[in-house]
Amino acid sequence: MKKKNIIWMSIIAVVLAALALFVYQQWNSIGAITDAVRYSQEEVEKQLEGNKETLEALLQEEENITVRDLTPEEAQALNEGNLSEEEVIEILTGKPQTPVEEEPPQASSGNINTPTQTEKPKEPTQEEIAEERISAAIAKLYIQKNEYLNRLDEVEARAREEYISLSKEERKTAKSKMLKAYMPEVSAWETECDRVVEGLIDEIRKELKAAGKSESIADEIKTAYLNEKRLKKAYFINRYMD
Repeated sequence: MKKKNIIWMSIIAVVLAALALFVYQQWNSIGAITDAVRYSQEEVEKQLEGNKETLEALLQEEENITVRDLTPEEAQALNEGNLSEEEVIEILTGKPQTPVEEEPPQASSGNINTPTQTEKPKEPTQEEIAEERISAAIAKLYIQKNEYLNRLDEVEARAREEYISLSKEERKTAKSKMLKAYMPEVSAWETECDRVVEGLIDEIRKELKAAGKSESIADEIKTAYLNEKRLKKAYFINRYMD
């Protein structure tokens, strides 16, 4: 084979590899654009609600894993700083994260009677500890999702304010320009959010293994996260696409 042909084939291979990597990294966003074209805003909203209900039903099937999503009021309180992340985790799991052990009462030195024996609390099993940690990790996922969606809402509010300030003529081409301007900011947040979520899902896998449970729930949680992210971006794109 000629040297020139080998060089060209090497260049083509590098280009194809780079293209494949780009498609892999942006697959969620590509899916979001496709969904924005295929579905109306109302249809995307229904899919978002369906995705949420599917995850909730999955978690309810898991015995001894107790956790739920934030209510709108709880999300607002968290976003405004009226609730800390630790407090929200306790609310979502129904369990305190740092239980304080009470010391048994000490007998006085002058008391000749036998000290009252206090019954020691039952030590949790390794499985129970793992289940509590799984619930807490899932609660953290809900908190992370709330933070990401809250940032998207803030971007949308800024974009809407900018759009309203434009003249009727300027609005004709403004939406696509605004989409291109704001998407890099959203993409940066997405990368940060993905890193946190992957860490939490790894933590869930570890605790599921410790509890002797199937790790499939971790896969389902990841799928639900990716679906919700894609649909939320589709919703955002749908609103600002000509």
